[in-house]
Amino acid sequence: MLNLLMALVLDMALVGIVKAIVRRRPPSHSRSDLFMPFAVDRYCFPSGHATRASMCACFLLTRLVSAGPLRALLLAWAGLVGLSRVLLGQSNVTDVLFGLCLGYCHYGLVDRLWLSPERLQDILTTFLRDSLAGV
Repeated sequence: MLNLLMALVLDMALVGIVKAIVRRRPPSHSRSDLFMPFAVDRYCFPSGHATRASMCACFLLTRLVSAGPLRALLLAWAGLVGLSRVLLGQSNVTDVLFGLCLGYCHYGLVDRLWLSPERLQDILTTFLRDSLAGV
């Protein structure tokens, strides 16, 4: 679960950086509604929903799900998250497609940085030992 947390934090940080650089506004037909009175960010490229859905789907497909029907369901879920952003007028199709690809790349990075249970235990032991020595 710590690896998933690391993946989500990395995804949010990288999407925020790309949004700050690109600064693409949402589609002109995008409007606020009663259910969302404020916007978390003003930019739509890449779609953060699509990147996280893609990254989580890759994470689950690689690490947890082996049954065929569940795999298809996960892929459909990631695609439908992106489609919903377009249908709600919050993102353009290109925002979502780039977001899906970026989420896949984010998982590739997390897979390379994957921490085994033994490595996590070593890190936590070192951290706790250092913090207790300072007390």
